[in-house]
Amino acid sequence: MKKSNFIIPMLFFFAISCKAQNNSISKNQATINDHIVFKASSNFLIENFGQPESIESYFFETEDSSGEIYHYLGASFYLLDDKIDSFEIDSNLYNFTSNSISVGDSIDSIQNIYPFSYSNRENGEIIITFTDADYFISIHYDANDFIHKINLNVY
Repeated sequence: MKKSNFIIPMLFFFAISCKAQNNSISKNQATINDHIVFKASSNFLIENFGQPESIESYFFETEDSSGEIYHYLGASFYLLDDKIDSFEIDSNLYNFTSNSISVGDSIDSIQNIYPFSYSNRENGEIIITFTDADYFISIHYDANDFIHKINLNVY
């Protein structure tokens, strides 16, 4: 009887914790238009995406350091120490990962690729964590369940 008093709560806890998990990707899977962008340099951006429309100085409060934002039509890349630290995509000119997730797609397209993250979606956002870095992808969707923004963020 005492074993069941221990096992049943443990099984319940295990079931709850499994439900709360999100899918994960590696930093090498964080591609935009088939280019690995995680921690890529400004030269890489220019070689693969052309000259930005504008470059803006930016202060990273968490790092207490200055960087730059490279603004492109439909995407912005935040560079710290000349490396991409985060990005924001808000146009279907860019696709994310080899699964070609784009702004304007229905979030239903994510259900088969990232089922745990999809089932844990809330407040217009789907989270995909990194397995090998303290970063995550945030996919934002509207009331009609269409993607309107994809971000790379640091924890």
